[in-house]
Parts: sequence; structure tokens; C-alpha cells
Amino acid sequence: MISMDISQLIKNTRKDKRLTQADLAQGITTQATISQLEKNNVLPSSKILAQIAAKLDINIDAKNIKKNHSNKNLKSDLHTADMLFMRYQDEEVSNLLANYDSDNVEDEIEKEHLLFLKIQSRLWVTKDFDTAIFGFNNLLQNSRSDQNNNIFQLLSLTELGALYEKKKKMTLADFYFQQVFQAYDVDSFQDVSYWGLLIATDMSKYFINTEQFDLANQSVNYGLHVSLESGTFFFVDSLYYAMAIIDVNLHKMSGNYDEYLTYAESFAHHVNNDSLLKKIAKLRTEIVKNNGEFD
Repeated sequence: MISMDISQLIKNTRKDKRLTQADLAQGITTQATISQLEKNNVLPSSKILAQIAAKLDINIDAKNIKKNHSNKNLKSDLHTADMLFMRYQDEEVSNLLANYDSDNVEDEIEKEHLLFLKIQSRLWVTKDFDTAIFGFNNLLQNSRSDQNNNIFQLLSLTELGALYEKKKKMTLADFYFQQVFQAYDVDSFQDVSYWGLLIATDMSKYFINTEQFDLANQSVNYGLHVSLESGTFFFVDSLYYAMAIIDVNLHKMSGNYDEYLTYAESFAHHVNNDSLLKKIAKLRTEIVKNNGEFD
């Protein structure tokens, strides 16, 4: 965090200049970041602080703020970053964690948690696949965690697989997703169910795309098991949609695809997942049009 004096200075100066938070954020960051900054809930990068200071014509010693920023709030900030990540607020995650130096974090799991979120949030802000691939590989190669395949190593492997799939490097994508599948332990996600469901969903999508339907089906079952045991429903709509696609491909009209699509539709409505609802409607249309055949 920064000092309350600086947070208040930014807020007061903004109001004196008759700027809204959105006005101040324009061209620099998001309105949400400005809001959190004025509440002293976030420490933006030195670059963002310097841009805010220039726009408001005030003096902020960003370098000194960064120098004095300690890791004492890391645990709570990682929790906040997780919540932001779940809401796809990647820029806010990046800003919140920007001034934490992983080299100064003693706990290896916290270090890998920090590194993963920093790499992943910057990936979706910048769309720089190559830098993300380098970052995830570096995280894996330098891991000193005593836990084999801890959650952030498993997430890094998953993201490497997904990135290589996007780059059409399917041999590498399969290499990583096969590792994830072999290491996935449904009983290890009780306290981190969101991450377990995210991994299961990504595995199912990849194995469907590569027509490895048996592995896709097992991946979906892994995810639904984690959901049932934890009482968490993140990505369950996507898992049932994946199950419907698998069922159509394996069983055609004789399967239970309609039941799975109904479940997917119900969960998707509950979480306002409009993009998935469109996919479900399209799939239903294709099935009817092709008399149960699905390409």
C-alpha cells in the first residue's frame, strides 16, 4: 500500500480539478484501480503513479514508495488478487502485485503464487504469448517447493499447454497437457477448488479439440468431482457443455447430450455466461440440422 497522505492527496487533487475517477484513469489505467488507490487498497506500478502525478500536477516520489513497500501484506494481497483474477480483472491484478519482488519472498508456495498471478495477468493485458511462455518455464525450472506438482506448478503446465495450442504447436501442447492429466489429483483441491476446476476445464477443452475424448471425459469427471466435494460451481457450466460435446461425438443421438446441455444452460444462466449460452444454442441447432451428427 501507499501512505494515506498520498492516497488522500490524489483524491483531493482530482476533485479540486473536477475530474472523475474515469477521467483520471483515461490513458493510464482503469477506473477501478483509481478507486482502490484512493482507498489505499492497492499499490500501482511506479510508472502508473508517475503518470497520475503528472496528470494531476503533483509530486509523488514513486521510487521511494516502491523502495519502502514490504511483503508484510503479501498474503492478503494474494487473496485479493485471486478474487480479482476470478472476475477477469487482469489489469487490477497486475497493478496490485506490480511492486512485489518475488526474490524477497521466503515462502516458496507464496513466491510461486505471486509469480503465476503476475505472469498470467500480464499475459491477458499484453497478449504477449512468448513472454508468458518464458515466464511459466522459468517458474517451473526455478521452483524449490518441496511439494511435487503443487498447484501453481500445475497451473503453469496448464497455461503452457494452452499457449502452445494457441500457437498451433500441438506436439508441445500435448506434452504439457499429458503431464497435467497425469499429475491431476482430485483430492488435492479442497482448499483451492477454483484452480482445480480451471485446470479440469482447460484439460477437457484441449482433449476435445484434439479428439482425445476418453481423456476429455475423465477431465470433466475430475472437475465435477472437485465441484461436488467443495460445493464450488466455477466452470461447471463449461464442464457440462464439454460433456455434451463428448457425448455427441461418442454416442450421437443415443447419448445423454440433451441432459448435459440443459445442465450447462442452467448453470450458464445462473452466472450470466452469455458466450457459453450462444455456444449451447449453436450446438443444439447443429444437432437438429444434422440429425444428431456433430462435426
